[in-house]
Amino acid sequence: MTGNILEGLLVGPECTVKAAIETLGRAGRKVALIVSGDKTLLGIFTDGDMRRYILRGGDLFAPISSAMNKSPYVMRVGYSHEDLQHCFVEKNRFMCPVIDEKGHLVEAVFRSDYSDRLENFSLPRLPVGVPTVIMAGGFGKRLYPYTKVLPKALVPIGDKPILTHIIDKFRSFGCEDFHLIVNHKRNLIKAYYAEEALSCRISYYDEMTPLGPAGGLYLLKGKINSAFFMSNCDSLVEANYAEIYEFHKKEGNIITAVGALREVEVPYGVLRVKGTGSAIEGVDEKPSQAYLANVGVYVFEPEVLDAIEDCKYLLTTDLIEHFIRIGAKVGAYPV
Repeated sequence: MTGNILEGLLVGPECTVKAAIETLGRAGRKVALIVSGDKTLLGIFTDGDMRRYILRGGDLFAPISSAMNKSPYVMRVGYSHEDLQHCFVEKNRFMCPVIDEKGHLVEAVFRSDYSDRLENFSLPRLPVGVPTVIMAGGFGKRLYPYTKVLPKALVPIGDKPILTHIIDKFRSFGCEDFHLIVNHKRNLIKAYYAEEALSCRISYYDEMTPLGPAGGLYLLKGKINSAFFMSNCDSLVEANYAEIYEFHKKEGNIITAVGALREVEVPYGVLRVKGTGSAIEGVDEKPSQAYLANVGVYVFEPEVLDAIEDCKYLLTTDLIEHFIRIGAKVGAYPV
């Protein structure tokens, strides 16, 4: 990878963590390469580095040096197939910077570009049998007038419904067992997927009255006995679901919520008033604050189902707060 494509991954040492995170998303390669003015490689910053930094409460406006990996695995110019094999399979790296004898960045190579030439390599997969529950019963009021005709789950993005995009994403990581909780225009959803040739299992559960984002989960009591994903039917998340599941299990969480960084800017100058008087300490012009926003994708342990009352309206946030109150471990996975 050279030229303009590589340029899209480069940031300088004066860059903030926030700006580096924007580079991760903008380039689509989930890495920022930190270089000096003469292209000396100073470090790398990946989505994994981002997660660790956010979870330890790092300041998004600090310099990237506080969050980057200062000693990344690198290859030298003239690398061989054996070098690629060692890096991508044995060391399990998804990318690798290539430097010359002076430490200058020359290119970046990505495992996805070589995966068909690597021996004993396979993409990450979910353990066999991990099911996914999709809450597909909402009225989709924010999507009117489309949802006057279609259920929210069948609103198309490109050439297929949003629900199919979600199913395909989970299937790409090995999930073959889907449980759909349906309500509004549920017969249209059932009819559509009866005609689709999807090589996966779809079970339907009729929510007869609106029970909110989580209330319908009571219908799954006795049906699921292992950790499972739950997704809203309008949550398209570009993430590695196998890594999310592994993180959930490693952390010992009863619930893991996937969160995305969102920045909110106050469109005015904000006055900082000193103490209880009227003296102004300073003015912050259009300050911004970053938040970890809930995106509507979770991993639940099966015990969560036992805490849900039958036929009772329930918000997912209320379910999370219940387990926090009783001292159970609830975690976040930033993307």
